[in-house]
Amino acid sequence: MDPRHRLLIATAAICALLSVITTIGIHGFITGPATFEEALHLYKTSYYIFSKWWVIFHCLFVVISMYGISMCVPDSAFSRLGLTFYVAFGLTEIFRMLLVLHYLRVIRDRYLTADAALQEIIRVNLDAFAGISETLFTAFTLFILLGNLFTGIAALSATGLIRWVGYALFVWTFVLILSLFNVYFNNPSIDLVINYFSLSIQPLIRLSIAAALINTYKESSAGSWSTVNK
Repeated sequence: MDPRHRLLIATAAICALLSVITTIGIHGFITGPATFEEALHLYKTSYYIFSKWWVIFHCLFVVISMYGISMCVPDSAFSRLGLTFYVAFGLTEIFRMLLVLHYLRVIRDRYLTADAALQEIIRVNLDAFAGISETLFTAFTLFILLGNLFTGIAALSATGLIRWVGYALFVWTFVLILSLFNVYFNNPSIDLVINYFSLSIQPLIRLSIAAALINTYKESSAGSWSTVNK
């Protein structure tokens, strides 16, 4: 294998391991504000800023790790579509986080120094931003769903751990479909399933991605790399 490819696989494996940590952090420790008044002052706290950058780096880790997986499956339209949607997922969520960090910060700061009449106008903008954020989040969910689906299909043509990653991505795709439906139905039982999956099963899937990448790296060192694009 080309040394540059081995380096990319190794980098992707490290990012996959880091994405396990960031996934647990996002779903287990990062929480939103309880009230509107609490949200107004969040942008001044280091925890809030750190949590948004945590999500941004999580997206980068995911995209890089899935780029590694795309190198470990036979080159096809499915693998290319999968990677395209993972990139779209990352860009969408990073854009949403940057909007929160910068655009929303300016609006919240202006609200705190405005008179009552102007505060009412600004509050309308804040409420409208919530709708924009929800739209971007729905797009982000759809993009990672499609990334999982197409990469899972591509992985079926691979062997070993990579194929098992494909099966896991199909399970994840099904859960994401439930998540999209629940945007409109708000079923508490589905929420429980999604929350459990996000905190327990999703990190395991990301760990399996790391294991598959590490295994591919080791096989490449032994000269038996048979599942990777050539």
